[in-house]
Amino acid sequence: MLAFKDWLPDFQGALTGFYEESVKETPETKSQEFKHLMQTNFAYSQQTQKALIAIALGIFLLLLIAYFWPNHYKYLALGILTSYLVTYVYYLTNPKPKKDLA
Repeated sequence: MLAFKDWLPDFQGALTGFYEESVKETPETKSQEFKHLMQTNFAYSQQTQKALIAIALGIFLLLLIAYFWPNHYKYLALGILTSYLVTYVYYLTNPKPKKDLA
């Protein structure tokens, strides 16, 4: 006589196989994705911080020149400082594309 468990499918084997095929690799994959995401975010925040420091320093120097530089040469200095500041911030906000070795 056959027992009732002989007629049921192998749920434990199916769940074990499902875990080994799909769930087991997920934490490893997600940890690698998270690590890559954190590295990218850290690099972006460094670029943003450099740009903000450059802007703050530029504004301070512009105000310093505008208030304390005598004669009409202050406009020349303001123009030069502004042009350098704009090009530097543009360089920081548009990073160079990375070369793929593959």
